[in-house]
Amino acid sequence: GPTSPGPTSPGPAHWQWLRGRGRPDPMNRLPRMPPRWGGGELSVVRLPHAPAQEEWEPRPGAPAGTVTEHLVRSEHLGNERRVWLYTPPGLSRREAQDTAPLPLLVLLDGEMWEPALRVSALLDNLVADGRIPPVAAVLPESVDNGLRWRELACDERFAAFLTDELLPWAGESVPITDDPARTVVAGQSLGGLTAAFAALRAPHRFGNVLSQSGSFWWPTGTPDDTDGTGAEWLTARVREGEAGDLPVRFDLSAGLQEWVLLPAHRRLRAALEARGCEVSYEEFNGGHDYLCWRARLTEGLVRLLGRPQP
Repeated sequence: GPTSPGPTSPGPAHWQWLRGRGRPDPMNRLPRMPPRWGGGELSVVRLPHAPAQEEWEPRPGAPAGTVTEHLVRSEHLGNERRVWLYTPPGLSRREAQDTAPLPLLVLLDGEMWEPALRVSALLDNLVADGRIPPVAAVLPESVDNGLRWRELACDERFAAFLTDELLPWAGESVPITDDPARTVVAGQSLGGLTAAFAALRAPHRFGNVLSQSGSFWWPTGTPDDTDGTGAEWLTARVREGEAGDLPVRFDLSAGLQEWVLLPAHRRLRAALEARGCEVSYEEFNGGHDYLCWRARLTEGLVRLLGRPQP
């Protein structure tokens, strides 16, 4: 007899409902990815040629930096948030020798990158291997999802918080550089958009942008607007400038499995190159998740901080 075509698609609402009910695979022995804001742990599928990410594992015997947690108030934003401050091994000795200020990494969504994913172990290992110089890192949290959507969306107040409040606060405790060429601002998704916006707004402070899967389609329409008619506000601002007037290096990456983001990334890349910016760009075989971002973060930090300074 005739075969049935099967059930029709239940629609987006069902898939959203189902997505929130996933469970990690109890038979998977790989370390799980940590949850965020009440979500569940995620199992890891690692194919044979995937990056090993061994540099993320704490290494016995490697000198360890120091991580401290603070509560920082912002007058610009009218709120307060946790901030994690990483200082490299042996900082007190370097201070005593009155050496040069440290390069600086500002990494958004700090509540994921330090307490959950332990980016401090990565920094320890990269420094120990000589792949980057000793570096300080400032990691502000995003507090909650609603506030993240408001603040990490080309918000002038949040950008002012970074430049006017967060960096001076960090400088009171750690000898950090004020050289934009030795300062990296990094983020993922909306954080990637915000990292690029912060440098566009303050290139005198942020000379390096590490953006992963940036939400460059923002603010209107949908991420899969591929015909160029969407707002793409940040790219439009880049196009307004003159060639050579934005001395910022950009490290941009997006996954081939998050194809809805790729057209906006390609247009931003073209606009930045037309502006005269140095752009490292990669479309990798991966998706919109922290497991992929960990690998690309490692490579981006080495590219941006590992280059010998003139």
